[in-house]
Amino acid sequence: MDGQYAFSVSENILIKKRLFKGTNLTDEQIAEIKQAELDQRTLNLAQDFLSYQMRTVNEVCIYLRQKGVSETAIKVAIADLKKLKLLDDQNYVKLYVNNNLQIGKEGPNSIRHKLLNKGVDNKLIENVLSSYDNIDWVDPGIRLVKSMSNKLGKLSTKAIIQKTKLKLMQHGFSSDQLDLVIEQLDLSNNSDEQLEALIKEGIKAYKKYAQEPDFKRNQKIRRYLFTHGFDSTEIDQFLDGQIIDFNSLEDY
Repeated sequence: MDGQYAFSVSENILIKKRLFKGTNLTDEQIAEIKQAELDQRTLNLAQDFLSYQMRTVNEVCIYLRQKGVSETAIKVAIADLKKLKLLDDQNYVKLYVNNNLQIGKEGPNSIRHKLLNKGVDNKLIENVLSSYDNIDWVDPGIRLVKSMSNKLGKLSTKAIIQKTKLKLMQHGFSSDQLDLVIEQLDLSNNSDEQLEALIKEGIKAYKKYAQEPDFKRNQKIRRYLFTHGFDSTEIDQFLDGQIIDFNSLEDY
């Protein structure tokens, strides 16, 4: 303007506004160009943020605010990103859920919670989740259970099933879904594994209550083994010394 430098403008804005060297601009035009330049920089900033991975609308808004961008510029950028198909919460949810069904370990309640934390509208989440049946969540459930298999140690079959159900619930599976997962898995111990688990827990209980009088000690051992998933027959066999000689327990 008048042969003097006033402000910088990107090539994109120069083309869009058809600006050439020597063009005379009014104050209103200058303000409009400056706003267009700000909007373009905001859009570039958002596109760079999206280049690493998909984001929700809320995540982009938070990022731009952290960069000091005004709410007006953010609103324009979000609208432009939606037009460019670079920002779509519904598509984001669909891909998020499908990815979990293919390789993830989360149930729908866990996914719902995570998406809400990303700022996605609850109705949109429910609309996508409702399109899936309980059977669709079996594979993620199986992957979760298999990932914890070496952490179960020597436990009774009942205890294994209880811990498995608890883990599934903690990861957002409903009771119907976890039942379907359990049906697909063989969580029962073979006889040798069950016996090992009984011996392990029985010795642990004996050491814990060894100082009690015999009758009281046996009552507490019975209660302990019952809460760890062993049935009355197995407990009786242990207390009767059929599994391991009580006289030798002090050697363990």
